Amino acid sequence: MAEQRVRVTEGQHAGQCGTVLTRAELCVVEGRNVTSPTLDASGRVPIVEEKHHHRVQLDGGRRPVLLSTYAVELWPRNGQSVALLPGSPNEVCTVVDYY
Repeated sequence: MAEQRVRVTEGQHAGQCGTVLTRAELCVVEGRNVTSPTLDASGRVPIVEEKHHHRVQLDGGRRPVLLSTYAVELWPRNGQSVALLPGSPNEVCTVVDYY
Protein backbone atom coordinates (compact mmCIF):
# COMPACT_ATOMS: atom_id res chain seq x y z
CA MET A 1 0.00 0.00 0.00
CA ALA A 2 3.01 2.32 0.15
CA GLU A 3 2.57 5.04 -2.49
CA GLN A 4 -1.11 4.03 -2.81
CA ARG A 5 -3.56 6.89 -3.22
CA VAL A 6 -6.15 7.02 -0.43
CA ARG A 7 -9.10 9.10 0.74
CA VAL A 8 -9.73 9.82 4.41
CA THR A 9 -13.20 8.65 5.47
CA GLU A 10 -13.43 9.83 9.07
CA GLY A 11 -11.96 12.24 11.58
CA GLN A 12 -10.38 15.66 11.25
CA HIS A 13 -9.14 15.06 7.69
CA ALA A 14 -12.30 13.37 6.30
CA GLY A 15 -12.73 13.90 2.56
CA GLN A 16 -9.08 14.70 1.86
CA CYS A 17 -6.92 12.57 -0.41
CA GLY A 18 -3.26 11.73 -0.11
CA THR A 19 -0.49 9.20 -0.64
CA VAL A 20 0.55 6.48 1.82
CA LEU A 21 4.23 6.93 2.66
CA THR A 22 4.49 4.09 5.17
CA ARG A 23 2.02 1.26 5.78
CA ALA A 24 0.72 0.38 9.22
CA GLU A 25 2.39 -2.63 10.83
CA LEU A 26 -0.38 -4.79 12.26
CA CYS A 27 1.22 -8.25 12.10
CA VAL A 28 4.50 -9.31 13.68
CA VAL A 29 6.87 -11.24 11.41
CA GLU A 30 9.61 -13.28 13.06
CA GLY A 31 11.46 -15.43 10.56
CA ARG A 32 8.83 -17.65 8.96
CA ASN A 33 6.22 -16.99 11.69
CA VAL A 34 3.54 -14.33 11.34
CA THR A 35 1.53 -13.34 14.40
CA SER A 36 -1.76 -11.52 13.89
CA PRO A 37 -2.97 -9.03 16.49
CA THR A 38 -5.73 -9.91 18.93
CA LEU A 39 -9.14 -8.51 17.97
CA ASP A 40 -11.22 -6.46 20.39
CA ALA A 41 -14.86 -7.18 21.32
CA SER A 42 -16.10 -5.50 18.11
CA GLY A 43 -13.90 -7.75 15.95
CA ARG A 44 -11.47 -4.97 15.02
CA VAL A 45 -7.75 -4.67 15.59
CA PRO A 46 -7.08 -2.10 18.35
CA ILE A 47 -5.17 0.78 16.74
CA VAL A 48 -3.20 2.09 19.71
CA GLU A 49 0.49 2.32 18.83
CA GLU A 50 2.08 4.69 16.34
CA LYS A 51 3.20 1.71 14.23
CA HIS A 52 -0.47 0.70 13.83
CA HIS A 53 -1.15 3.84 11.73
CA HIS A 54 -0.47 4.62 8.09
CA ARG A 55 1.80 7.64 7.56
CA VAL A 56 0.00 9.65 4.85
CA GLN A 57 1.02 12.79 2.98
CA LEU A 58 -2.25 14.61 2.37
CA ASP A 59 -2.57 16.62 -0.84
CA GLY A 60 -1.56 20.19 -0.09
CA GLY A 61 -0.35 19.23 3.41
CA ARG A 62 3.01 20.33 4.72
CA ARG A 63 3.68 17.33 6.95
CA PRO A 64 2.64 13.68 6.87
CA VAL A 65 -0.11 12.64 9.28
CA LEU A 66 -0.73 9.34 11.09
CA LEU A 67 -4.11 7.82 10.24
CA SER A 68 -5.85 4.70 11.48
CA THR A 69 -6.15 1.88 8.99
CA TYR A 70 -9.91 2.17 9.49
CA ALA A 71 -9.91 5.88 8.55
CA VAL A 72 -8.69 5.52 4.94
CA GLU A 73 -9.87 3.81 1.78
CA LEU A 74 -8.26 3.28 -1.59
CA TRP A 75 -8.84 6.22 -3.94
CA PRO A 76 -9.83 5.74 -6.59
CA ARG A 77 -11.36 2.48 -5.45
CA ASN A 78 -10.88 -0.63 -7.53
CA GLY A 79 -13.36 -0.44 -10.38
CA GLN A 80 -13.64 3.36 -10.44
CA SER A 81 -12.53 5.59 -13.25
CA VAL A 82 -11.87 9.19 -12.19
CA ALA A 83 -11.20 12.47 -13.97
CA LEU A 84 -9.08 15.33 -12.70
CA LEU A 85 -10.86 18.68 -12.84
CA PRO A 86 -8.26 20.88 -14.58
CA GLY A 87 -7.31 24.02 -12.71
CA SER A 88 -9.18 23.04 -9.57
CA PRO A 89 -7.56 23.81 -6.22
CA ASN A 90 -5.98 20.75 -4.58
CA GLU A 91 -6.47 18.73 -7.79
CA VAL A 92 -10.09 17.69 -7.27
CA CYS A 93 -11.19 14.43 -8.91
CA THR A 94 -14.62 13.08 -9.60
CA VAL A 95 -15.79 9.53 -10.33
CA VAL A 96 -16.89 9.32 -13.97
CA ASP A 97 -17.41 5.59 -14.46
CA TYR A 98 -17.46 2.20 -12.75
CA TYR A 99 -16.06 -0.90 -14.41
